[in-house]
Amino acid sequence: MVTMLLASAAMALAPAPAAQEHLCDGLLPAIQLPRLHDKRLIRAEDLVGFRDIGEPTDRVDLPSPLGLSPDGRRVAFLLRQAQPSANRYCLGLVVVELAPSAPPRLLDVGGDLIRERHVRNGLEAPETGLPAIITPRWSPDGRHVAFLKRTAGIVQAWVANANGAPSPHPVTKSLCDVESVEWSSDGKRIVFSARPALEEGEAAIAREGRGGFLFDDRFRPMASSRPFVPGPVARQTYSIDPGTGAVQDADGPADSAAAPASPQPPSSAMSAADNTVARAWIEAAPATTVHAAAALHGIVRGRLFTCDAPDCQGRLVGVWPSKTADTFTYLRREGVSGGALAFYSWRPGKAPRSLWRTTNLLVGCEAAKHALVCLEEGPTLPRRLVALNTQAGRTTVLFEPNPEFGNIRLGPVKRLDWISSDETPGFGHLVLPPDHRPGQKHPLVVVQYTSRGFLRGGTGDEYPVQLFAARGMAVLSFQYPPDFPRDTNPIPATSPSEPSDWKWRRRVQASLEAAVERAIASGVVDPDRIGITGLSDGATTVAWALANSHIFAAAAISSCCIDAGSILPAGPRLVRSFEADGYPGIGDERPDVWRKISLAANADRRPLPVLMQLSDDEYDHAFLTYYALKARRWPAEMFVFPDERHIKWQPSHRLAIYERSVDWFDYWLRGREDSAPDKAPQYLRWRALRRSDHSAISLHVIQDRAQASASTSASSR
Repeated sequence: MVTMLLASAAMALAPAPAAQEHLCDGLLPAIQLPRLHDKRLIRAEDLVGFRDIGEPTDRVDLPSPLGLSPDGRRVAFLLRQAQPSANRYCLGLVVVELAPSAPPRLLDVGGDLIRERHVRNGLEAPETGLPAIITPRWSPDGRHVAFLKRTAGIVQAWVANANGAPSPHPVTKSLCDVESVEWSSDGKRIVFSARPALEEGEAAIAREGRGGFLFDDRFRPMASSRPFVPGPVARQTYSIDPGTGAVQDADGPADSAAAPASPQPPSSAMSAADNTVARAWIEAAPATTVHAAAALHGIVRGRLFTCDAPDCQGRLVGVWPSKTADTFTYLRREGVSGGALAFYSWRPGKAPRSLWRTTNLLVGCEAAKHALVCLEEGPTLPRRLVALNTQAGRTTVLFEPNPEFGNIRLGPVKRLDWISSDETPGFGHLVLPPDHRPGQKHPLVVVQYTSRGFLRGGTGDEYPVQLFAARGMAVLSFQYPPDFPRDTNPIPATSPSEPSDWKWRRRVQASLEAAVERAIASGVVDPDRIGITGLSDGATTVAWALANSHIFAAAAISSCCIDAGSILPAGPRLVRSFEADGYPGIGDERPDVWRKISLAANADRRPLPVLMQLSDDEYDHAFLTYYALKARRWPAEMFVFPDERHIKWQPSHRLAIYERSVDWFDYWLRGREDSAPDKAPQYLRWRALRRSDHSAISLHVIQDRAQASASTSASSR
């Protein structure tokens, strides 16, 4: 396999072009910026040009993007910043000393964005719109850092000198993407993995196409007109001598250090008894929600312990050993919808002790010499690198990726808590315009469906919270109620035999209505001017709300839709999955089921402005809905973005979506138009839609009156 798909590579391959480095001169921010007395309002470019570390979500169960040096005194990570004008990303390898006085250093600049890949519905899906988490790996002597970098369309393993010279260089020359990199325990070899079998599978599909593809379970027509490779395809592991470039299969003892860094449970009770190294791990229960039960285990001096206390179970996130190696610090999600994070100290054989609790989001925590190094963010606090003293609850800022936000005037944020009609607690945040004055009432835009961490753009990052606020709108950042079925079909029915019960959808709607009522009760929201946005399950929440309530006056969605015609492009495998979840099968009409969830089936309701901004691998789901709404004179527009995925990744697209979304609600909820000349055609269309909307509303009222009159006459007879 090595000789067929992997070629050797010496360390002298060319580094990234100097021209690309010059374009990214602003990637590493100034250590300090002067604080201005008169702060300016936020702009769309501020959010699109946001410097990021790791995956920009609220997930705390992902691998850490932070690579700690062997001595625990330095941390390496990949920093990225979008450039919408060039529709590209600036990427760099940064090293930060944990000593507060040392400035950050940029060891490498360049390359193209590496996006996450995963198996979806049994198939090897294309790259998603989310960045892959790439954790830099330090050599055992702390002199070098290995990392992944994509150039010329392929991902290779690269090595940088921790002191900055000589220039970083690739050490592999793989014919397929390298997907992981590590060092051998002696530091003499680099261990990496690739999937040549995936390349072989795709080549076989290309050969099959010469005679036509059999339409079978390998197809997902919404994503491609050709079949996908069934997955998962296993990785093959290799090692390379960075000096000579000699590659071999990694099956020798020298490569055993490439095992996962996170603690793993012992294979048996006997191995636990023989293990003299203090370690702990979290054992997750086989459940399908983010609130799955978990248990904490530890081994100290060869003895296996399990923490049975209530504070040791539930939504456990991470566990780290203390300096004494017989006590462990662990992190746990707590509170309504897991809206808080709490640190505990556990000494096996004793009860856990509470240390510190925060409503800020903490991700990627790693145990350094005297603290935990984490990425922290809050509602108005962009993600930053911090050192946490969990015993004292003290935070030290190590690196501020976006210091410019200190000179931006953000809208004030207030946390809201509520109890829905089904007695489910919920929380979210109400964001007001920066210049809000007492007594003012604003239009409200709902952004879904997570409200943990920095309030940037909701799930999928398409609806810019603070940009709405800067344009005079209030924003309700809505957090889904507990037990969101993240790992199940997005909209599960109660059971296959009762799809019309929609237990989860009703629960979300009840929480959403309670949240909106809570926002209105604050006295700052105009109840007649409320808009709603959503991507993925959030888009289905929008459809449900428009079909089952009269709260909202305008909507924008980033994926569409659940209806009788939309599931067919999902492919044979997903069609069967939908039917198993209780949706009507092919030829099974059941309009009563679709009436609850489908916008197309509710096109006869009062027309509302609906903006669709969809990826080109999903927009065919929207055909039935779009045509049905247009036929009933709903003011609807659909935009299709090329080479995009469920979550969109291209910077120029994100900028366009931000600006159009804000313009849409500003127009329909406030009657405002942006005077920029290049937006004139947009407002010509929207004015025409508004005129059509008024005609449709008049027709709707006449039809309602006629139906009411007919019902009255029938009852009198």
